[in-house]
Amino acid sequence: MKKIISSLTFISIFTTWFLLYNTLPVYAEKNIQTPFSTVAHFIEEGNSAEALNALNKLSRKTFRSKKLNEEDLLLSAYLNYKEKNFTAVISLSLKKGLHSALRDYFLFYYLLSLKELKQNKQAHTILTREMKSLKSSLLYPRFQLLKAELLIEQDAYTLAIHTAKKLLRLKSMKKHAAALHYLLAEGYAHLKRKGEAQRELKKLYISYPTTTEAVSAEKEMSPLLSPSSLSFNEKLKRVNNLITAGASRKQVLKEIRHMNRGKKQKGIALYYSAMLYKRAGMKQEAKKAFTRFVRETSRSRKDRRQWGKELQRSQYELVRWEWNYGKEKESIRMTKWLEKNYPTSYWTGKSLYIIGHLFENKNDFKKAIFYYKKLQKIRKHDSEIYWRLGWVSYLMNKKKEAKTFLSMALKQTKDAPEKMRILYWLGQTERDLQERKNA
Repeated sequence: MKKIISSLTFISIFTTWFLLYNTLPVYAEKNIQTPFSTVAHFIEEGNSAEALNALNKLSRKTFRSKKLNEEDLLLSAYLNYKEKNFTAVISLSLKKGLHSALRDYFLFYYLLSLKELKQNKQAHTILTREMKSLKSSLLYPRFQLLKAELLIEQDAYTLAIHTAKKLLRLKSMKKHAAALHYLLAEGYAHLKRKGEAQRELKKLYISYPTTTEAVSAEKEMSPLLSPSSLSFNEKLKRVNNLITAGASRKQVLKEIRHMNRGKKQKGIALYYSAMLYKRAGMKQEAKKAFTRFVRETSRSRKDRRQWGKELQRSQYELVRWEWNYGKEKESIRMTKWLEKNYPTSYWTGKSLYIIGHLFENKNDFKKAIFYYKKLQKIRKHDSEIYWRLGWVSYLMNKKKEAKTFLSMALKQTKDAPEKMRILYWLGQTERDLQERKNA
């Protein structure tokens, strides 16, 4: 099995550059500004070789008679590490860095360089000796992770597993959970504990799908990790986590298709596919999947009973879709279907609200009142419905009905800003009624 991917997995390159570059002092000499801009430009482009070259030129040109400051040295150590000049990193750290105010950072790159040069025992000895003094360091969680990695590199798998398990329980290590699960999987795999290795890989694959560790696990541990062995719910959770992590449209589509592989796209698989498309912002795919789900699961009374909850939600999503695209007749037809089959459903109520609001916005107040009154029968204690009935009645100049509905809305609501709004229009209605009476 291949070794763990680069230790820089747990350090964002951009974050590291931001920390290093932005802590550089503002130098008085004007001629320094352009060269430092060049270094920054190369770092932002990910071209560490050119950045290092520019930094070296800047150092020779500007600091000929001066000592380089600590921030410059640390930036140089970072860039040398990126270019795999590990001996240069070690040299910089030993000569200057380990005696500076930025000692923790130099030590970190020093230990990483020793690890890359296969001097794992030496790195582990130094790190063990220094751990107590590093507890207050911002890099302490990364040092803890590095310690577990060094144990793996020294084939101390049982101790590495014990250390990784202990670290997983710490809140401070939450950001490094994926790396720790990978370490556990590798440790178990080396100890021929296949079941436990698979368990850790599953956690990694499902809960942290976009991490470099998950990608690495898929490539390097494929005999142990078989995506086809995942249950439907596990695949569903993975796709949800992909969407949460901002995975690409292409990857989400691929995973949804994989989720449904080996199934007829009917029932629960099709419904959740539609919901995932919706969550990922893939509107056309979501509409097609909802439409197909409704068509395939609403043919008989038995199906409508079995898929009641999912059918109601799907039909509501389609009502909202058609409403957003101005397809009034389709929205009304679908809402009538919901009224007929699920007359007291929450989703029927939401669909009626959409239709009522549609007519209200078109100033067709009679139809708006018609649908809001239907909704009132389902949501008898919803202040929003009474407010809408009162407001539309006011716009129709039916002040008595408006007063009745607004009074009922005031009784139902507990929200202070909402009460203020209702009280204002209730007062306005009463003034209008008084003026009409006096006239």
